[in-house]
Amino acid sequence: MFDPISQGKNLHSFPGLNTLLYRLQNGIYEKQAFDLSDRSHYVAEMFKAFEQSITTNHWEEDCQLFLMQILSCIRINTQDLETSLHQNKLRSLRYSETIMQWIEEQYTETFDLQKLSTELHLSKSYVSRTFKRETGSNLTEYITIRRIKQACHLLQMNNDSVELIGEQVGIGDVSYFIHLLKKTIGTTPHQYRFSHQVM
Repeated sequence: MFDPISQGKNLHSFPGLNTLLYRLQNGIYEKQAFDLSDRSHYVAEMFKAFEQSITTNHWEEDCQLFLMQILSCIRINTQDLETSLHQNKLRSLRYSETIMQWIEEQYTETFDLQKLSTELHLSKSYVSRTFKRETGSNLTEYITIRRIKQACHLLQMNNDSVELIGEQVGIGDVSYFIHLLKKTIGTTPHQYRFSHQVM
């Protein structure tokens, strides 16, 4: 499983794969399992390399590479899929998907529900209710998790101060950032960095 909004955003340089991912995610297509048995050795090697990369400083790049390799395998092994995907209509994006895309571009800044609702041409209460109904999470929880996810990545990958990392993910108050991280993942930023930082 992966987050297509954050992991798929860098595929724009590969229009064929980007289109395939977009159509798999948003197309009206029943088939969601693909037989890659004729490339099983290659797929096994991909998984092995990806698992090893998790402990390196290049984890984010390797994640993108892994996604592109998987999409390439799907494209090669399902030639009939290409035609089907391009012929099928795309479903309309749910409001929650549009909201998540907006948050992905804005989460490092102070969250402004009024700005979000204005850009979507919806009321603030409707945006909040719809997001909760479609995802089961409220906007504050979602933004917090997205910020904490990025903070954990930064704590692993560099030696920036905890205060600076908090600012980079949109949490300017260092005390609140430490409290939030401890509440969310059960450890302080320093403890997390000590036990997870890639050397």
